[in-house]
Amino acid sequence: MKRMTPEKSLLRSVLFLLQAYENHGLVRHFDRLNSGASVVGSGRARRFIKMCRPGTPDVFVIRADGTVLWLELKSLTGRQTEEQSGFERKMAGVPGHIYRVVRELDEIERLFKPES
Repeated sequence: MKRMTPEKSLLRSVLFLLQAYENHGLVRHFDRLNSGASVVGSGRARRFIKMCRPGTPDVFVIRADGTVLWLELKSLTGRQTEEQSGFERKMAGVPGHIYRVVRELDEIERLFKPES
């Protein structure tokens, strides 16, 4: 049986948690984002599908308060690519947008705790 990578395991847990948050009204919308391109179909039905640009974070979230979260999921030792660092720089200082590199599920939980 194929073992799940730490990053893939984190992604599954994050998406499960965000679905629970959406069900409880803490999240308005979230989506898993993919970058790159893919060819689907064959013969005359073959199509080229372009996804998000390289560097786009793994998950996009709109919290109930309207704040946009951009979440790049990494294992404990994973590093951002130059494109991912570039996206982070583009989001720095944009009102209402928060970019985070997430390595553990509790980092997501902290993004939804009321400020004390």
